[in-house]
Amino acid sequence: MALANYSDLQTSIASWLNRDDLVSVIPDFIKLAEVKLNALLRMPQMVKEVTLTPDADGIAALPTDCLEVLSVRDGRYALDPLSVDLLVRSPGYNLSGEALNYAQAGMELWLAPKTSAPVTLQYLAAITPLASNSTNWLLVLAPDLYLFGALAASAPFLRDDARLPVWKQMHDEAAAVLTLRYPMVAAGPLQMRAI
Repeated sequence: MALANYSDLQTSIASWLNRDDLVSVIPDFIKLAEVKLNALLRMPQMVKEVTLTPDADGIAALPTDCLEVLSVRDGRYALDPLSVDLLVRSPGYNLSGEALNYAQAGMELWLAPKTSAPVTLQYLAAITPLASNSTNWLLVLAPDLYLFGALAASAPFLRDDARLPVWKQMHDEAAAVLTLRYPMVAAGPLQMRAI
């Protein structure tokens, strides 16, 4: 069976489980697989870049699909990452001017010194959920990863502990093959800043 879209995947999961009474919970198995995949995978296909415009306090909302900030640039230079604690204790935190540092605070990006000048954010984006889009890059590249991830998520629900190691092993093998084929690349070249 082809696994070209969300509907195909749901049908295949029901077939692999040899169950036709799980129509209402199979989407949950797929969603649970996506949650795990977002925690596990770091793929080049997940890298996105957007321009953010901070408010007067140097704070900008991160995109809702942001899993991890990879880099922030002010147009000329890469800003240096700090923890939130170090950022708020830095000498430039309460000043205004050209940003030198950033920190991720939950789903916000904080800049110091504070600036409202646009910055370019490169980030790791969550996999587009199949429930909102019938296909995505991951289903195209690794339908087996989706299938075995959803099957692994089904085992506790079905109280089928014997199948869990099988589904997990097949999922882990598919993930290993995918990450070997598409290794994560560095965020970009190192840039020197004049002092």
